[in-house]
Amino acid sequence: KEIERYFENEDREIRKHDNLDGAYNFIPFDCHDFVTDLQFVKKYLSKQNIAQYYSRKFLDVGCGPGTKVLLAKNCKFNAYGIEIDKKLCEFAKKILHENSITNTDALTYDKYGMYDVIYYYCPINDNEKQKKLELKIENDMKKGAILIPRLKMSLKIFDNNKFKFITKNGKLKKCDANKDRYDPMFFVKVSD
Repeated sequence: KEIERYFENEDREIRKHDNLDGAYNFIPFDCHDFVTDLQFVKKYLSKQNIAQYYSRKFLDVGCGPGTKVLLAKNCKFNAYGIEIDKKLCEFAKKILHENSITNTDALTYDKYGMYDVIYYYCPINDNEKQKKLELKIENDMKKGAILIPRLKMSLKIFDNNKFKFITKNGKLKKCDANKDRYDPMFFVKVSD
């Protein structure tokens, strides 16, 4: 909780003078829940694909000050983040002491296919642009990659046969928008 408050206060200070079109301010999220999600993903990957389990490339889309990137690194992921706000990127790089954060627009980012796990918490404050981003990520991610969307706007993934929903017991099933719309949601891309 203390880490979350620190990042939230820093984000508020940094964004006080900014007017980034469509970007949300940092949304605090329970660190314990996030780490639990990552442990679930690691367990799932360990049962699926040896190469992916050891690679474990994680991307936080709209990473803000890098909280989730730092937590993912502590959970032994090769963690990266993208963020549109240059000041937040600079801050995150200071905290992480490395260049795992890229200052870029998520809508034009072209490297989603490099990651084994992609996470976002609705980074765009415009529903239509957010839906466009979600569809771009879903289209660009590689087969076998896992998507962890928080506050999902587009429901098209539920009708997309390229994705399966990962149940709490680690089994794959067809996505059902009426039953599977709860947090956390875990999707795996099963075909290109």
